Amino acid sequence: MAFQQRLGIRLLNRCGQALTRAGWRKNAFDPNALEALARENVGASDFGSDRYRVPFMKLCESYAADPDLTFLGRQVCQGALLHLLENRLKIQRDLKANPAILEKTVVRPVFILGLPRTGTTMLYNLLACDPAARPLMFWESMCPSPPPLPNERTTDARIAKAQSTVARLNRVLPELQGIHKFVADGPEECLGLLMNVFLTPFFRGRIKPYRAWLDTVTDAEIDAAYEEYRAQLQLLQWHVTGSHWLLKCPSHLFGLGGLLHAFPDACVIQCHRNLENSVPSLCSLTATIDQLCYAEIDPHQVGQRVLHYTEQLIDRGMKARDQNPHANIWDVQYEQLIAAPIDEVRRIYAHLGTAVSPAFEQAMQQHLAQGRPEKLHKYTLEQFGLSSADLQERFRTYRERFHLS
Repeated sequence: MAFQQRLGIRLLNRCGQALTRAGWRKNAFDPNALEALARENVGASDFGSDRYRVPFMKLCESYAADPDLTFLGRQVCQGALLHLLENRLKIQRDLKANPAILEKTVVRPVFILGLPRTGTTMLYNLLACDPAARPLMFWESMCPSPPPLPNERTTDARIAKAQSTVARLNRVLPELQGIHKFVADGPEECLGLLMNVFLTPFFRGRIKPYRAWLDTVTDAEIDAAYEEYRAQLQLLQWHVTGSHWLLKCPSHLFGLGGLLHAFPDACVIQCHRNLENSVPSLCSLTATIDQLCYAEIDPHQVGQRVLHYTEQLIDRGMKARDQNPHANIWDVQYEQLIAAPIDEVRRIYAHLGTAVSPAFEQAMQQHLAQGRPEKLHKYTLEQFGLSSADLQERFRTYRERFHLS
């Protein structure tokens, strides 16, 4: 049974909607009220650069205008926005207290990106086996401030909070574990850091005004957002470092130009997979997460939404590559990664000019020996109103450029 169809959730939504009609928390997405509440909760007032306000207000507008958000969905989305505002306040408080944080550069970071469901997570987990690397942990992505301490990497209070979040998510959406498994104290993508700067296609919900704004966002806006993203990495590496940052997020494909501007010495690894496989898989993931916000899920609407931000990712990514022809970018084909994952890692490290250490190779073998999680979600293009012919025509340039059959 879908989450929103459970009896207790239906009753909660009905009672909540009645209270909302009566005036209770009717202005849940008032941006000024959310900012005031965040200031009160944190005891700080500086959100940093005002550039966040345009996308933040677009998100507030989007959620407020969505007639299909359930009462619970409104609480989930409002809570997420409040959390991001609180993160911004805490980050700025730490940066002001320790200005030397921003003097410590981020040296030769490695970024994994690509469309969702193209093997980015598998590759990220393999590269995170390198004892010398500095991957981002799930709990750090949730709450990057204050800067983590080396002697608290297993005892930091944020780990328990992240474990509670993961456990609650697994109870609410048990099918999500078969699509993307979250590990509270393990490596995780840096989507949380991008959400703190309010620039990613992967905010929860339909958010039509926000997605339309993303279509018009300028390169200067993306550059500014990635300067804020970089400051979060500088904060996180203040006490805990490695030979290089290892980071992963499909959303970096949308912001690739800003990423290369902020990290000119970065190594970017882009994963590719046939769209007939990756797009319906992303549709399935999107529809699953939508259960947190909507009582009814329209698969065809999900398909069109996924097509929209797939186009945003591909178009922005190819534009950035064309504008940065000398950038250090390494392409990985999904089929080769799946067939011989350690060989692919060796090729990547040879490209980086670094050897795969014996400890690293052993850790990768142990990780692979655990096996991949069972694929529990089933999907087809047709169930989301899509067809192979549509994808071939719409993304012809991308397919031909990266030799996707």
